[in-house]
Amino acid sequence: MAAQVKARLQTFQRADGSTLTVTARRENETLVHLIANGELGISSLTHPGLRLSHYVFMLRTKYGVPIHMEKVAQPGGVGWYGRYTLRERIKLRPTEKTKPTTGQTGSASNPNTKLAGDGGSDE
Repeated sequence: MAAQVKARLQTFQRADGSTLTVTARRENETLVHLIANGELGISSLTHPGLRLSHYVFMLRTKYGVPIHMEKVAQPGGVGWYGRYTLRERIKLRPTEKTKPTTGQTGSASNPNTKLAGDGGSDE
């Protein structure tokens, strides 16, 4: 299970050049949506989540991300919902890609076995 969480980690670059790594999956997804939507922001109407306000709270308190909440009247005039927008320029940092291995002719368990697509004949 730890491998799944690690695979989802993304690094973000803040406006001051420092890096930010959000370790919780839902908070990470929330920050990605905030970045992608820019000034339009996100709300529970546009990005349904069981606990969107909690993810925003955690981004604010645990990671120090400045997020503004605007009260927006519900359609029909009954109640309101919050629209969240970033107040700092944050961008997703590209991940380092591993170089593919080339010239491999066999598997680790049997080096004499040809792999599919390696140019060998199918006898």
